[in-house]
Amino acid sequence: MKILFFLFLCLVLLTGCWDLNLLKELTLTNGVAYDLTKSDDYLVTMEIRALKPSPTGSEPMNEIYHNKSKTIQEGTVNISNQVAGKLKTGKVRIYLLGEDLARKNIFHPFYYVFRDYDSAINSNIAIVNGDANKVLDLKKVGSKLISDHIEQLIKSGEEETLVPKLNIRKMISYIFTSGTDFVIPYLFRSKEGDVELKGVSLIHDQHYTGYNLLGQKASLFMLLSNQFGKFAYFSESIKQHEKQYSVSFKVKDSKSKIVIQPTKTGLKAKVNTTLKVTLTEIPSSVIEGNQQKRDISQQLSQKLTENAQKVVTILQDANSDALGIGYKIKAHYPEIWKNLNWEKDFKTIKIIPNVKVEVIETGIAN
Repeated sequence: MKILFFLFLCLVLLTGCWDLNLLKELTLTNGVAYDLTKSDDYLVTMEIRALKPSPTGSEPMNEIYHNKSKTIQEGTVNISNQVAGKLKTGKVRIYLLGEDLARKNIFHPFYYVFRDYDSAINSNIAIVNGDANKVLDLKKVGSKLISDHIEQLIKSGEEETLVPKLNIRKMISYIFTSGTDFVIPYLFRSKEGDVELKGVSLIHDQHYTGYNLLGQKASLFMLLSNQFGKFAYFSESIKQHEKQYSVSFKVKDSKSKIVIQPTKTGLKAKVNTTLKVTLTEIPSSVIEGNQQKRDISQQLSQKLTENAQKVVTILQDANSDALGIGYKIKAHYPEIWKNLNWEKDFKTIKIIPNVKVEVIETGIAN
């Protein structure tokens, strides 16, 4: 009798999940783009995922919806009213920002997203040259749906040390941390409709600065900031036997450390980076022994140190402390930090990069 009473009590109390969402009742959003119009309104663009019947069953397809609105939330609600089923943004894979909106403010468009409990704050984010909605309007690149294509581009870029592992949650934490800026992956859409991951956009004080680090400069910045992925590729020219040769190499390991040194005339920051590399393409006549290997290591060290100085110059021109030097000063020299005006002082602080390259292999045979 007691067992029956207990089971009856369980049936009464265990009423099930209050926030159950059946997949068949949902409309999933996989990609979102935000742009700023000429009238200073927002243009919200969403890629809605659907299934299309096919001889083999069904295959994924996407539909693109646009809405011009005064706020991001208004635009999202208006699109929700255009689609069948409950619009769910918890599966968004990529958020894209147009250049004009990113220059104005990169935090404000995500204020609503960050406060919505159902949003995917672990989604990737990227800045697009021109209007971001035009990228989603492509719908497909080859056989891949556009959001899948961009997500794979960014994932590959993270592994190749071209872009950082960045999502909305991490971006918000950067924004509210004083003494540091950050970078966002930069996508380029050509007139022919191709989409390419070019490098990173430099951010300062919640704004896109208009400066970008592209190609090898982006990878070098990633190494300087100690954000090494799985590998990185570089190509440089070296001199041997009075001749110039082009060599390509793969970074297999990287370590970087920023050292702050107070001086009589102010502060200086040393960025010491050590790379272990494998030569992947080089004329066979260049490598003749260990002495040549050491000579190549020295030349590559000099080349990358010169290029690192160019990266630092771009960072200071953009006034973007994406290396986090101010954060280091604040942590180790708080009294000095209190007397600094970092908005002005970052541009003038002496930053000395030093890249040391060690060639550990010269190909498969080694």
